[in-house]
Amino acid sequence: MAEFLVNLPFATPFAPGVAHLRGNGETLLFRCTDTPEAHGDWLVRLRPDGFRAERQPVGAADTATADAAVSGAAADLLLLLYGRLDRGSEAFESHGDEELLSRWFTNSAF
Repeated sequence: MAEFLVNLPFATPFAPGVAHLRGNGETLLFRCTDTPEAHGDWLVRLRPDGFRAERQPVGAADTATADAAVSGAAADLLLLLYGRLDRGSEAFESHGDEELLSRWFTNSAF
């Protein structure tokens, strides 16, 4: 998951939708439910100049404080980010702004 989120801002040559992942501070939280101690969570903040993904210490980010959140097993989250699993799958629990989640997954696909 880390590799995907860290490298995605540089993917616009082959994933032009990434350029649309901008905002005014909206946040998305990706939470691993099976290995949180080893991996922590990732908080993505959409900014006017793009987005930034930052690893969060376990428990530091709360699904209630993020605008949108997706939780699932680490392997399933990775498949979701790469577009190999649909976020409507029973493997995930999502909270918050559905429009923001749709915008993220539409524009992060490649």
